[in-house]
Amino acid sequence: MRYYTGSGFRLARLPHGLRLILTLYLLITLLGFWVAGGKYVVRGLLGPDGIAKYYLGEATGGDALLTGSTTKGVGFLIDVTHPHLFTVPLVLLVLCHLVQLCERSQRLKNVLYLMSFGGLFLTFGLPWVMRFAPWAGIGISIGGSALLLSGSIMCVLPLRDLWRRLPAKDKTRADG
Repeated sequence: MRYYTGSGFRLARLPHGLRLILTLYLLITLLGFWVAGGKYVVRGLLGPDGIAKYYLGEATGGDALLTGSTTKGVGFLIDVTHPHLFTVPLVLLVLCHLVQLCERSQRLKNVLYLMSFGGLFLTFGLPWVMRFAPWAGIGISIGGSALLLSGSIMCVLPLRDLWRRLPAKDKTRADG
């Protein structure tokens, strides 16, 4: 915490080892977001219709082999929702803290925070109402896109600040 309490803090001032750890975390997290997005492409869940078919048990082709052809019941939804409600908020918490340390406007940061957590709520909350409101596929599609976009941006912004060149007068680094 001593790195963050002084005035004029910059991510680029962190010790090299800490910058390396954060860089590896951010790159793996960015990859995770895009692999999760790829899952939607492979399963044909890019549009509201495909999402509705998936959750209503009307999947066709290769996805029917993966998911079966029955409506996704409470057990399925719990199995999908439970781990995501523990892990995704933790990842977002870390990313939000790193973004908070970036040299960007607070307004942009707040938009990213709201986009990411809003995307989380839509993506993992709306499948619970899909059986009763098939229009929820639109919200899941919007939520997944918002989560992918905001999560990616929240990985890239700190990466840029971590390895940005500092002016010569500003190169003092914390001991590490």
